Amino acid sequence: MTEIEKAAELHERYGPLDYPIDVEDIARREGLTITNWPLLPPVEEVKVGQNVGLRDGLSSEWRRWDIAHVLGHHLLLHRGNQLVFRTRSDKSKKMRQTSSLPIFLCLRRSF
Repeated sequence: MTEIEKAAELHERYGPLDYPIDVEDIARREGLTITNWPLLPPVEEVKVGQNVGLRDGLSSEWRRWDIAHVLGHHLLLHRGNQLVFRTRSDKSKKMRQTSSLPIFLCLRRSF
């Protein structure tokens, strides 16, 4: 199933969706447990199995973004986990993506 087909399926399952979309509710309905964890910057999110840890103190906008990011990986069945290390704490999504150092992929069983 392609990403577009999966998105259409989700829209049909949870629609009609109004903005802003309650991604936390969708994550819970998809079986994820979301809690705050004492993560240190630059780490904002960690997903282990069905558990999602979000760094304490995230703004509501970043919390929503990180949950949507986790949902994308969870629902599209991305294999493994990603650890991204940034050189600085940029606020824009574009800067966040372009200021990253190498991404390390870890096999799920290594956790």
